[in-house]
Amino acid sequence: MKKIRKVLPVSLYDIPGLESWLEEQAAQGLFPQRLDAWATFVPTGVPGTRFRLEVCGRPGAAPEPDRLELYQAQGWDYAFTVGRAYHLFYTLDPSAPELYSDYESRGMNLEQLERRERRQRILRDLMWAALVLVVVLLLLLRSRFDVQPNSPALIPMLLFYICHPILLILLPLVIFYWRIHRRDARTLRATCRALSMGMPPPSSPGPSRAIQWENRITLALIIPLFLLFLGQWYYLNRWDGIPCPTSDSPM
Repeated sequence: MKKIRKVLPVSLYDIPGLESWLEEQAAQGLFPQRLDAWATFVPTGVPGTRFRLEVCGRPGAAPEPDRLELYQAQGWDYAFTVGRAYHLFYTLDPSAPELYSDYESRGMNLEQLERRERRQRILRDLMWAALVLVVVLLLLLRSRFDVQPNSPALIPMLLFYICHPILLILLPLVIFYWRIHRRDARTLRATCRALSMGMPPPSSPGPSRAIQWENRITLALIIPLFLLFLGQWYYLNRWDGIPCPTSDSPM
């Protein structure tokens, strides 16, 4: 069956926006099979399909059988798990009741996702800080075997390292990831705050070209970065260099 791939134009944590966008795709005859930085669809969508996201009880775990039976009795079917965050449910029945009867109960469901996201953000920030520190130390620290007479003589080598292709690709990739995760965290925090107060989630800004371009650029940077790392590994571990003549070789 033919698959259609689209770059995701909304934040993964913009739950109302993501649900609405999936319903718009169903109106065009597309049904989702995968959601991440991009979405994969098959042409089996039915106009009028409703989608709802529910936070996983455990990251990436499948829904419990009794929960599936309860939702199926109410007219909702399970589609798939979105990353490690959500279960995606859908229904063709316009009269099917919502998965959550009030905003507060849905807010309680989202609180565990917010806590997980906060822990992941702290670990992610520590990892990037450690990586930056290691890179800076490798560039600036001098060895006791360094024969350069003074520090200015190290500037050309420092510029060489800074302009390394891997570093030039890694830096914008880190910036885009930071922007995406900061926006996602802000969106999730605002949604949880509203639902905990018994209010509807903030209105979604809808599909955004900026988000689409961020996801496109991030995906475009990952491919050359992977190829560069692969080439670096091959150079260090497989390539023996240019063969040198031995003493037995004719001069």
